[in-house]
Amino acid sequence: MPQNVILYTRRDSPRSDEVRKRYSKKNVLFEERAVEKNRAWAEEAFNLSGQPGYPVIVEDGRVLVGVDGQTD
Repeated sequence: MPQNVILYTRRDSPRSDEVRKRYSKKNVLFEERAVEKNRAWAEEAFNLSGQPGYPVIVEDGRVLVGVDGQTD
């Protein structure tokens, strides 16, 4: 089970909602960074993933993109 999870999300994104629910259901603690609240978080997510889409997940240092968590 992952120990350190950061979710870069958008509040108006059904995909972000799905990932948030998935981690909650598995009882995995995560830090959520809603990018519309902080421009720096949006830039971080883009720099990590190389694309403008959400969610971007950093799980124990590994970058995953989207609901299916494609590894970058």
